[in-house]
Amino acid sequence: MQYALLIYRQPGDYDAMSAEEAVLQRMGVEYTLLDAGCCGMAGGFGFEGDHYDVSIKAGERVLLPAVREADRDSLIIADGFSCREQIAQATNRRGLHLAEVIRIAMRGEETADAERAVLRAEKEARAVPRGLVGA
Repeated sequence: MQYALLIYRQPGDYDAMSAEEAVLQRMGVEYTLLDAGCCGMAGGFGFEGDHYDVSIKAGERVLLPAVREADRDSLIIADGFSCREQIAQATNRRGLHLAEVIRIAMRGEETADAERAVLRAEKEARAVPRGLVGA
């Protein structure tokens, strides 16, 4: 199963991105690598009122328009929490960690069901396994 993916490259993470690309290639995943620089969130920076405009301008340089233009069947990979938060707040999309994309692929889910797969992954991540409560 091949997925059309848009990968956001985080500044300074070139070795990590090479490893991620190797994983995707080995899985036979079709992807587009987006070298967008900083998403603009920079940890809590983008949440601060004085920095909001700068944060949005940085994201609007490359990343946010590319996410909005991506096919609805494309999964957005953004391993950084801040990047995923900026994508979620400034677009109508959700970024996924590579591990979540691997889980979706292992289940054999179609990219047409990407939004449903994302919601299911988020729900599963919030679920507490039985027997662990009070342990």
